[in-house]
Amino acid sequence: MKRICKKVAVLLATAMLGGLLTGCSSQISNMLEELGNNSSEESQPGGTAGTESSSYYDNEEEDIVRLYAHEMDLSQYVTIKDYSDFRVSRDKITISDEEVMNEIRTFYVNSFRKEYGVKDRGVIVGDTVNIDYVGKKDGVAFSGGTASGDLLTIGSGRFIVGFEEGLIGVKEGETVDLNLTFPDSYHNEELAGQPVVFTVTVNFIIPEEIIFESFAEYLPEDIDTMDALVDYVKDVLYQEELVNSQDDYEYKIIEQFLAEKCEFKELPENWMKTNRKSMKDSVVTMAMDVGTDPETLIKYYFNQDYNEFLDSSAKQATERDLAMQMVARQEKFVPDDEAELDAIILTIAQDYEITSVEEFLSANAITKDDFREGYGYQMAWQHIVEIASQE
Repeated sequence: MKRICKKVAVLLATAMLGGLLTGCSSQISNMLEELGNNSSEESQPGGTAGTESSSYYDNEEEDIVRLYAHEMDLSQYVTIKDYSDFRVSRDKITISDEEVMNEIRTFYVNSFRKEYGVKDRGVIVGDTVNIDYVGKKDGVAFSGGTASGDLLTIGSGRFIVGFEEGLIGVKEGETVDLNLTFPDSYHNEELAGQPVVFTVTVNFIIPEEIIFESFAEYLPEDIDTMDALVDYVKDVLYQEELVNSQDDYEYKIIEQFLAEKCEFKELPENWMKTNRKSMKDSVVTMAMDVGTDPETLIKYYFNQDYNEFLDSSAKQATERDLAMQMVARQEKFVPDDEAELDAIILTIAQDYEITSVEEFLSANAITKDDFREGYGYQMAWQHIVEIASQE
């Protein structure tokens, strides 16, 4: 779950999903893309599977009206133990020398100034060359075979066999014709196995050994040596990783809090049904987006039975909801007084240049009860994270 700055619409969606899908968004996006690419023709959008997915909405239970926490005796369902001494260690962040040098090299290559290019020799393996090229088949330029100012590291294997090898020995400013043949397995059937000619001009040569002066002007004034640059980049990468790993750290905190500081007695059936339906709707929508069915999606990504997944997801989401709402109640994060609650809503609404409670609620398609519950959930989440992350 991304850190939320009291943005209610996102907050409510996060609470609804329980974080199971949003918490691994980059991984699931990649796998969904792969799943969509691997689907059969019948499973593509508009095909059989995509149509069948829509039927999962049709046989769902009638709409469930969710009970709100302020209407319930939460002590029937959960007890929160004292958590004043609750602490959760953060996984150590390590930035390797290789990561640092890869970052520096990328910057070096992309910001390299031509005047620093190699003048006294031709291209060798390890150099990166700035090139213009045109590829022709039977004298006619083919699609995707032309580029200007492209950067190619010799020895990378990025181009077809013979292209990089053909540039070895070529000097800055020289142009060569490379007579090559696309491999039989090439993805473009029109070019697969076909002879072509690439006319390539080497604009300049970037040596493998880093020339600090070639990009020094783009750096802060106090970074005037490679050692200083290495330290600077390592710190930047560390800070980026610190931010990127915050989501995982927060989930670790909350899951540990649920396990160590919460005693669940029974789970409210209404919340279980609500969370199960919300998760089901989300899975069905995602399955339709990639042209598959929900069972295949869940089996492929989670290796679980579809209904078992929905049941376990609903249980986890409900436990999280109960714990956060109980903490919010105990800490009095949500005022009982309606005027005080309206004042909180208006404070948040100002960020969106909205001047009334009604307009804010309407714009987010939520009720005041939705806001009260979502706000309490997020305030409790942040409260637990702040306590657990103290050193």
